[in-house]
Amino acid sequence: MQEAAKITYGGGPTDWFSFGRGERTLVIIPGMSIKPISQSAEAIAASYANFADDYTVYLFGRGRRVRPDCTIETLASDVAEAMDGLGLRGADVFAVSLGGMIALRLTLSRPDLVGALALCSTCAGMDEAGKKETEKWAALADAGDGASLCREMIGVIYSPEFVTDNRGAFDLLENMGEPDDINRIGRLVRAGAGFNAESELGKITCPAFVFGSERDAVLSPAAVRAVAEGIGCGIYMYEGYSHAVYDEAPDFRGRLKAFFDSVR
Repeated sequence: MQEAAKITYGGGPTDWFSFGRGERTLVIIPGMSIKPISQSAEAIAASYANFADDYTVYLFGRGRRVRPDCTIETLASDVAEAMDGLGLRGADVFAVSLGGMIALRLTLSRPDLVGALALCSTCAGMDEAGKKETEKWAALADAGDGASLCREMIGVIYSPEFVTDNRGAFDLLENMGEPDDINRIGRLVRAGAGFNAESELGKITCPAFVFGSERDAVLSPAAVRAVAEGIGCGIYMYEGYSHAVYDEAPDFRGRLKAFFDSVR
């Protein structure tokens, strides 16, 4: 695991790490999370161990510094600043959920940074059902109710079977959120609700692929499909998983790497 305090973006030091020893570059842009990504670094590196030989993998979190007026555009600019700071160009980029929105804006505004793009469980503009669900999260965040926020997010992001199998870990997570972490969720929800790039998707020319789940309870499967249709790229929709299919499906990371390998 590697990290360096000298890398900053968004006006201050950031929460980030990298792993792997390969010549290719992969940037992972995560979705919303109660805790900073650095606290999950070892687990993420283990999950994506199949990339470690061929890639050096970078994750840029949003730490505790999400501004009250943040937008998807400013969040994408932060990622671009971090990539510029590390000299990353033409990277493979993988992003999920809110991170997928950030990746779309990054690809549209800085195509030089993105060589290939893979997205999962994301959209180019939230429909009313998605806004209604995530606004529940924002309301709980505004109330400072971290335990209820965790329970609400876990209950819709993951399938019931996955929650049951990992109940102990999720119980611990409910008590981990600091006030700043909880506030950050409300700000990110509103940034996502205000994002819409549906009319711009045709401008994306790099190789791209979209993954999703037919049982996504956060974003509708139709919204996920619309991203692939707008870009004009391939799509694979899973059955039997929820929004976090990227965590649940045992073959997901193999399919993800196969896509990136296919465009090199």
